[in-house]
Amino acid sequence: MSRKTLLLTALACVAAATTLSAQEVRASLSGVITDPSGAPIPAAKITVTNVAKNTSIVSMSNDSGLYSTPLLEPAAYNVAVEKDGFRRVVRENVVLQSLDKARLDIQLQIGAVADSITVD
Repeated sequence: MSRKTLLLTALACVAAATTLSAQEVRASLSGVITDPSGAPIPAAKITVTNVAKNTSIVSMSNDSGLYSTPLLEPAAYNVAVEKDGFRRVVRENVVLQSLDKARLDIQLQIGAVADSITVD
């Protein structure tokens, strides 16, 4: 085996090892937002806050009430959902582990946004 072939093989091995060690370890959170009758709520604002870092990701539910927040670091999160005409709901201490694909469905109650419901 020539020195050039040996060097190229070694470089390929290093590149492959680097790629393998950089595999994704993030989690995701998704679900559906509904009203008391079970009907989907479109355009609800979902705020997912990393408790330790106090950083947030905001998303909106689609026409079917579905939302998704991918690429979350493994951590504990508070999840707040709000929509005009409904009470704000906060789910505290939602813990996501590496590679979790967690589902969190939330039912909003009719009332003012300022009226908040906190659920552990």
